[in-house]
Amino acid sequence: MKFSLATLAALASSVLTSAVPKESKVSYDGYKAFRISTHNQADAIKAKIASLAAVPFNLNTDEHLDVAIPPKEVQAFEALGLDTAVLTEDLGADIASEGAFGTYESSEF
Repeated sequence: MKFSLATLAALASSVLTSAVPKESKVSYDGYKAFRISTHNQADAIKAKIASLAAVPFNLNTDEHLDVAIPPKEVQAFEALGLDTAVLTEDLGADIASEGAFGTYESSEF
């Protein structure tokens, strides 16, 4: 059976369209944010939280690791007994209170 170029292109387009995830809004409603003191053992801390859907949000983790924990996993996270401080009780609410961001234009490029 021969396929025309148009048929092949249509098939490829259909496959790619179904394989590429659609853009969706991410919600952090109910996520609790923590600062974990790493005591210069960031890799050990990361290993302890690896099974959780923790969202890290700092780059230099020598002294601390900041993470957002989904509501369903807060209890399991707290049960790990890490040296933590609560940054926010509801990250989604904090983001919503910031309001909409305007367009950012850089003069450096």
